[in-house]
Amino acid sequence: GDRDDDHHDHDDDLKVRMSMQRLHTITRSTLDLAKGMFERIDRNQDGVISKAEFASVLGKIHDESRRSAEKDAKKLMTAIHQQGLTHYRTCSESINFNDFLNAIALSKIAAQEEPNNKNNANALEVKKFVEKAAWYYGIAGFVAKFYRPHKYEEYTKNYRCWPPPLVLPCVSIFILVVYLYYLNQDPSCGSSGDTIGSCQVVYDSLWSYRYDAAYTNEWWRFVTYIFLHAGVTHLVSNLFLQIVIGVPLEMVHGPWRPFLLYILGGIAGSTCVSVFDERTNTVGASAACYALMGAHVANIFNYYSIMPFAWVRIIFFSFIFLVDVTVSLYNKYGNDNASSTSYTSHIGGLLLGVVLGFVVLDELDRQVSDTFKMVKNCIAITLTFSWFTFALIWNLVNPQPT
Repeated sequence: GDRDDDHHDHDDDLKVRMSMQRLHTITRSTLDLAKGMFERIDRNQDGVISKAEFASVLGKIHDESRRSAEKDAKKLMTAIHQQGLTHYRTCSESINFNDFLNAIALSKIAAQEEPNNKNNANALEVKKFVEKAAWYYGIAGFVAKFYRPHKYEEYTKNYRCWPPPLVLPCVSIFILVVYLYYLNQDPSCGSSGDTIGSCQVVYDSLWSYRYDAAYTNEWWRFVTYIFLHAGVTHLVSNLFLQIVIGVPLEMVHGPWRPFLLYILGGIAGSTCVSVFDERTNTVGASAACYALMGAHVANIFNYYSIMPFAWVRIIFFSFIFLVDVTVSLYNKYGNDNASSTSYTSHIGGLLLGVVLGFVVLDELDRQVSDTFKMVKNCIAITLTFSWFTFALIWNLVNPQPT
C-alpha cells in the first residue's frame, strides 16, 4: 500500500514538473483572460472561487437546476485541481488564482497541440467552460482569439496579388469611358446632381433601363443600365465602391465570383424597380455596387472566426447603406428638386448580395458542418431563384405599367 502511495505521489510530482516546464512563460493574453474571468466568478472577492460560485455561473450558462449546477461545478473543480500547482494533492473546496491560471494555460496548449488526446480531457473541460462563460460575460471574441490566434490570419493569407485583380478594374474603366462619351455629347452630364431632366442623353440611350423595357422586348436594358451614369457624383461614388469593395473580394475569391454577384446585383436592382417603382427609368451601377457590399457582409459572417475586425466591417457597411438610402429617400420625396435616384434598386442589389454572397463566396476551406452549408445554400439559392422567377412572370404579365 505504501509503495502504491509513493508511486502515485511520484506520478503527481512528475505531472507538476511537466506542467511547470510547459508553462515556463505565461503570456500576457493568458494572464489577462485568467484575471478577468477569475474576478468575474469570484463574486465575494475573497481571492478564491468556491464551488457555490462556480455553480452559480454554470447554472446561468446552462439554465439548469441548482443540483445539476453543483454537480457540474464539482466536475469542473476536479479538472482544475488535477492540473493545479498548489492543490494537486487535495480536493479543496475552492480554487485559487494560480490554479485557475495554470488550468487555463494548459487548456490553451491542449487545444492547439493535442485537441483529440484523451489525456487532455481535464484541460479540454476547462476550455469548454471558459468558452461558454465568455459568451455569458460578453468576451467571446477575446476568448476565440485566445484559443485560435492563428485562425485570425487565415483569411488575410488568402489575399493574392498575382494574377492581379483585373475584371472589376476593367469594368470600372469601361464605365468611365462610356461616361466620357456621353459627357462629350451632353455637358449637363458633368453636373454633380442627379435631378430629373439632367443628362437626358443617357436616359435616352439604348442601354438605359426603361420602365417599358419588357413591353418593347428590350430585355438587355435590365443589365446594360449599370454601365451608364448621369452625373459625376453618381459616377465617382460607384467607381469608388466597386474598387474599394470589389477588388479585395476579387483578390481572395478570384475574378468571376465577385463579377457574377456584380451582374446579378444589377439585374436584381432593375427587377426591383420594375416591380416596386414601375414608372421609373434608371441608370447607374449602384445596385451592382450594393450587391458587392451585401456580399462583403455575407462574407464577414462566412468567415467571422478568421476575419479580423468583423463587427467593425459590418457596422461600417451598414452605416454607408443607411446613409445612402436616407439621402435617396429625401432627394426623391422631400426635396423640391426631384431626384432620379431609384432607392429600390439599391435595396434589391444589397439583398441579392447578402443572400447569394453566403453561397458564391463560401468556397474557402473551413471546418463547417456539411449539413449547415447545404441548408444555408439551399435557402439562398431558393430565395434568389424565386425572386427572379417572380420578377420575370410579373414583367411578362404586366409588361407596360399604367
